[in-house]
Amino acid sequence: MTKRGSMYRVTQGGDKPAEIVDLDGKPLTDPKTGRPIGLADFNRQKCNEIQVYPDFRNRAYRPRWYDQSFNRFTLCG
Repeated sequence: MTKRGSMYRVTQGGDKPAEIVDLDGKPLTDPKTGRPIGLADFNRQKCNEIQVYPDFRNRAYRPRWYDQSFNRFTLCG
């Protein structure tokens, strides 16, 4: 998610450059050049990630509720 609220999917892997597309599959392009935007430029536009460390108090920890790093939310704005 960008700071403006747009959602994108980033696919990385192997020796290929990151592919950044919107939810309709259209590549994110640089408005100045019209070329697909690079990961470094996208990272400057995306929302910051936060980590959540839940307090289950008297309940047992349930790892299926959260991913390994507890990342579930991003900040917008």
